[in-house]
Formats: sequence, structure tokens, C-alpha cells
Amino acid sequence: MASSLLVLLDDITAVLDDVATTTKVVAKKTACVLGTAAMFLVGGGILVHGMASLRYAIAHLAEGQAWAVAALLENGANALVGVIAGAPVLAGVMAVQKLRRK
Repeated sequence: MASSLLVLLDDITAVLDDVATTTKVVAKKTACVLGTAAMFLVGGGILVHGMASLRYAIAHLAEGQAWAVAALLENGANALVGVIAGAPVLAGVMAVQKLRRK
């Protein structure tokens, strides 16, 4: 689901090429933020899938809940794991980019 969101956002920014510069900047920044959030979600899902005990613990928490609550629990846990694992990587990438600009 998150990867299809990235594709959709990419298509939207491509369509906005003929729109005013301010709107393009806002759209591209929004796509960047949402894309980063989607990457945390997907990365967290991959990590959770690789850790059986964590995957089963999350499934146990979601068990017996309404489908919407279960989906929010599972995706929220995936996003949390993605942020915990990905935030240091993102900070490192941003630090390198800042050093290169100097």
C-alpha cells in the first residue's frame, strides 16, 4: 500500500509541472514528507516480518479487535519499528548532506 502511495505522489508531482512555482514547491515538499513516512512504514514492516517473536506479539495484540483497530495496531507498530530503526539512518544521511553543502 505504501509503495503505491509513493507512485501516486510521483505521478501527482509530474502533473504539477505546469502549475505555479509555489504550488510545485509545496507539492514536492509534501511528497517528500509523505514518501519518507511511507518508507518508515515499509521498512518497519520488513523488519517486523523478519522478527518472528515481534510479529507474533503484534498479531496477538491485534487479535480479537475490530478490523480497523487491528489494522491500525499492526501498521502503527510497523511504523514505530521503522522510525526506531530508520531515524538514525536518516539523521546520518542529513548530516552527510549538510557537510557536503559547506
